[in-house]
Amino acid sequence: MGKPVDDPSADNGIPEHAREKLKDKLEDLPAPAQANLERLLGDDEAVFFEGTTGVNNSEVWGLNSPEPVLLADVNEGPVRSDPKDFVLVNGDLYFTAATEENGRELYKLDGSTGELTLIELNPGTASSSPFGLTAYNGDLYFRATVAGKGSELYKVDGETGAVTEFDIVAGTGSSSPTNFTVFDGDLYFTGSTLATGAEILKLDDETGQVTAIDLNPGSAPSFPNDLTVFDGDLYFKANTLGNGFELMRLDSETGAIDVFDINPGSLSSGPTELTEWNGSLYFRATTGATGVELFKFDPVTESVTTFDINDGSMPSHPTDFFIFNGDLYFRAFTEETGFELFKLDDVTGLVNAIDVNPGPAWSTPTDLTEFGGNLYFEANTPADGVEVHMLNGETGEVLVLEELLQAETGFEEWNIAGATGDFLYLNGRDNDTGDVGLFGYDGVTVTLLQPGLTADEFTVIPESFALI
Repeated sequence: MGKPVDDPSADNGIPEHAREKLKDKLEDLPAPAQANLERLLGDDEAVFFEGTTGVNNSEVWGLNSPEPVLLADVNEGPVRSDPKDFVLVNGDLYFTAATEENGRELYKLDGSTGELTLIELNPGTASSSPFGLTAYNGDLYFRATVAGKGSELYKVDGETGAVTEFDIVAGTGSSSPTNFTVFDGDLYFTGSTLATGAEILKLDDETGQVTAIDLNPGSAPSFPNDLTVFDGDLYFKANTLGNGFELMRLDSETGAIDVFDINPGSLSSGPTELTEWNGSLYFRATTGATGVELFKFDPVTESVTTFDINDGSMPSHPTDFFIFNGDLYFRAFTEETGFELFKLDDVTGLVNAIDVNPGPAWSTPTDLTEFGGNLYFEANTPADGVEVHMLNGETGEVLVLEELLQAETGFEEWNIAGATGDFLYLNGRDNDTGDVGLFGYDGVTVTLLQPGLTADEFTVIPESFALI
């Protein structure tokens, strides 16, 4: 979608409002602390993506202000490695990739030398399938599956490269950790133990001990998910006896667990896509009266507000929340509009449809991306098919970019790869010749940056990487 990653490993767990406050305090800090904080709060960013060409197939690429560059060819030649999950730790790039010889394993690209190192946890052709790569306190944490050990938590030391396994379920059993989230100085995640079932687990950075927060006492699991740091506390969805899957909160000061029973009784509201906006928490949830709709939780009043977009019990299925120009945009459904783009206005609190495909026919907007003060997305209309659209940030007018892009390039088919301060990056295709390329659109003209290259979704990390 081209938007910055939202997990704490991407921004060091520092929300935007806190970053601004810390910048104001820079001059009061000692020199060493000032240098470290400047690095964390700096405006540098590194962009990585899975790029595909006929020569290298699917490999590791990055952007070098603003040119695309091949960073690592894991499977040399035309065999693809499908790199995923890019994370920077101490200036080095970690990711997973697949080869016929090793399966899917962890790799490290040295930010100083460019040397590529395989970190093979499951020797031979079987994959360890590293998952959930997360930077925490200068080290890399993730889940991996190893023969004889099951699926467990692993750590790669950011300085020495040493690998540590946390055998949460001893022997061949699996804790299957996921949802890694940095909160209150510790690493939280969901995982299973024999004593608790699937619950929230916490890794203490100082002791290295893993402890369980047993929401459903005993071995009955609560299956927590959607761990989200908001207003200094940890919010999530979990299933408890008598409440079903509901919104819950772990208080950072007291350790108390609060349950917000949106769908009263044992029925579940199933809150998901928890998104912070303007001091409140927005999410999708279900009640018998409203169906699947947009909800808002106010941490000051601890009240829940429902936005019944599709009146009555018919659901609107809001999803893909995106903040643009101070308002909350998302995709939702009504009988009058079909699946279209909607906006929740910050000032009025009103929800308005942006009906790209007028009437009940759907345009199904996807890949919302901000660039140059405008909102870009892909949408489907009978006249144009699936094309890149632009919502003008000042006028609210929606335009189709197809004619401009095709007139300058001759390419007919387009999709969004991502955006930086330089360009909106677009994959283009000439349907007559089959030629493809990665293009940069500056808001006026479009430039071919790399013939023969198509880019998968960008991973934007607010840190510098020496090789780009």
